[in-house]
Amino acid sequence: YRNGLTGIGLKEHASATILQNECFENGRSGIGLSDNSSAIVRHNHLHHNKASGIGFAKCATGTALIENNRVIDNGMVAAGVNPGWNVTFKDNVFSREGGMPPIVMVFGGSETIFTGNTIRGSGVAGIRTNGKVRALRNRFEGTKMRAVGPPNYGIWALPGANIQFTDNTVTGWRHAIFADRAKVIAKGN
Repeated sequence: YRNGLTGIGLKEHASATILQNECFENGRSGIGLSDNSSAIVRHNHLHHNKASGIGFAKCATGTALIENNRVIDNGMVAAGVNPGWNVTFKDNVFSREGGMPPIVMVFGGSETIFTGNTIRGSGVAGIRTNGKVRALRNRFEGTKMRAVGPPNYGIWALPGANIQFTDNTVTGWRHAIFADRAKVIAKGN
């Protein structure tokens, strides 16, 4: 609570299981992962941190399973995944009211799987990416259309993105998916 950088941070090839914590009002992230770490993050409540609920710093090869967490009302994004990460997000709630940033940002050079998550808010996108995203059985809930023009997308696929979008439900966004020079496979949504 109110730490200068993160509530819980991993670095230098750390391996950790992070369970049932509340991390809030930290200077950057509730949980911050870096330096080729490996983590299982379950049943945490990460809220009102200045940058992100969960932040993944650029690395060569990091892996994480992020499962059954509540990541609510963080300053910039619920989760920000930088290059080098392979992350599975399962059965989480990612939410933020107001603000312009996406709810989740996935950068190029990272690979993510989203399954069974609820992604709720009104930023520029539920997920904004130029990385690799596999989205299966998620709920994208737009809560308020932006006052002026696009973007306001469930998924915003930037140039170079690779998206598989299967069996998802999208409501309240301007477009379910908006892609620009990206590879998209959408099925059964």
